[in-house]
Amino acid sequence: MTGLPKTYPETAEPHAEPPTLRWDPAEDAERYIVQLSVDGFRNIGFSTDWHKITLETPEFRIPDWARAIGEESKTVHWHSLPVLPLERRLVSLGGVCRVPSVAGEPSNGA
Repeated sequence: MTGLPKTYPETAEPHAEPPTLRWDPAEDAERYIVQLSVDGFRNIGFSTDWHKITLETPEFRIPDWARAIGEESKTVHWHSLPVLPLERRLVSLGGVCRVPSVAGEPSNGA
């Protein structure tokens, strides 16, 4: 995990619209898995694997229904895992925060 932060961020960039997560590609990755948690990954609240969402590139736009596992203004942590021929390892991590949309203001969502 060279180059990755050692812990998840305490605060996250707020997004009124579902954000697109992006990370560096992992060599030899067949696909990626993204998981979301509201409790620091003691429990996983969402996984692309559970919903049969195949990620062939290192990015994922969080569906609003999945992002709703977290309360407004609370951080939802995420991480991505490459599916490699012989292993799975953490390649990226971060946090997002759902905030109410304000009419006429630009969104931070990608």
